Amino acid sequence: MKNSKHLFILILIIYSFFCFSESKSIISNSYREEIIENFDDGEVELYSFPGEDNNPSSWSLDASNTYNESPFSLRLYGNTWKIEDIDSIIVDPGDVWQVAAYIQDVSEIQGFGIMDSVNVLFYSFAGTQELDIEEWITVYQGAFEEDTWNLFLLPIADDWFAWFDYLPVITSLVFVNDQDSGSPGEVYFDEIANITEDLPVPPLVEINYEIGEIYRKRNGQRNVDVQFYSEVID
Repeated sequence: MKNSKHLFILILIIYSFFCFSESKSIISNSYREEIIENFDDGEVELYSFPGEDNNPSSWSLDASNTYNESPFSLRLYGNTWKIEDIDSIIVDPGDVWQVAAYIQDVSEIQGFGIMDSVNVLFYSFAGTQELDIEEWITVYQGAFEEDTWNLFLLPIADDWFAWFDYLPVITSLVFVNDQDSGSPGEVYFDEIANITEDLPVPPLVEINYEIGEIYRKRNGQRNVDVQFYSEVID
């Protein structure tokens, strides 16, 4: 029984090694992301989120602080919630989006949202306010360092279905920098992309082994020879 347990652990280690190696290769060599918005053209039309946009002009397209040396990012520096209409995007099962964001100074809420014609789903990236988890997805809030570009991976298909019990057609993006009292912080948003096709796909791994006969060495110690065979299909 003890030998079987050790064999099982060894098989798991070998399997994990193959999966990790293949996943690293896929991440570094494939670029199939679909850009949803990156502000590179230097033009964007924003309007106010109803009931929340107290400083509607406190935003700009910024060329000095951008993700991956892109031409522009979106900067919010007041108590402002902005909506951007986009070409309709049908969300498929398993879709994951990635948002690049830079928290320069923390506000009460700094986050991102997606909308269809009926509902809106909010993600909180940073902030000092304790949010209602019935209204916000707070899994990232405070998880990343300030003053650096961080990539937020959002499983929008699973999250939207869990909230609203259907898959949407996304028509708008929401950018949030909320501060109801005191001086607001600053947040930058840049490349927003559907990265579903770039997610690491684990390879098919088959591992077999053969156990030989148990034999004794001259010192009386029992030994057994084990031969491993593996096949990896990517």
